[in-house]
Amino acid sequence: MRIKISPGNQKLGDIPNISLAPIYSCPTAPCNRYCYAVRIYHRGNTTRRAWKSNLDFYKENPINFFFELRSWLTVKSPTEFRWHVGGDIPDYHYFWNMLHIAREFPNIKFLAFTKRYLYIKHKYYTSIPKNLTLIFSVWPGWKLPRTMRPKAFILGDRRAKNCIKCVGRCDRCYKCFNLSELKKNVLLKPIAHYKP
Repeated sequence: MRIKISPGNQKLGDIPNISLAPIYSCPTAPCNRYCYAVRIYHRGNTTRRAWKSNLDFYKENPINFFFELRSWLTVKSPTEFRWHVGGDIPDYHYFWNMLHIAREFPNIKFLAFTKRYLYIKHKYYTSIPKNLTLIFSVWPGWKLPRTMRPKAFILGDRRAKNCIKCVGRCDRCYKCFNLSELKKNVLLKPIAHYKP
């Protein structure tokens, strides 16, 4: 199997996740210079190789990329799955597959933070399945997207309203997987070297 799926990490705990190379899969954003994923990626370790490999695999053979992901989800059948600890939705075809995977695996809760606001508003998507929570990542100074979807704010952003505060460990909370039902936003701790 060529696809690289992480069984978890320090923040997520044991929640499996898939990532893509940051910047190369992300929209241009002011957060790029502060991004924790970019710092991890530039260290040149096994995480970098896995994230780059995933993005290369998707670009070379998107059909097999999603075939392998579907196979993994069928065999492992996790209760939760996180898209993109590093990176973002690279294109609309990828987003379309995210929607279909959520429909195919209704017993798995999926979560993705994204700055690809326009994909979610695209005229061709029909609806977002209830088991896929898409959170719009907001950066201080960025125009707020016009949406009722949950948003992720950085602590110190004065526009943050109706938020739950991130506890820093996903497998002890799980609230982000249910933000749409809770009708809440999430407040994240700022990155260590960012001053709001």
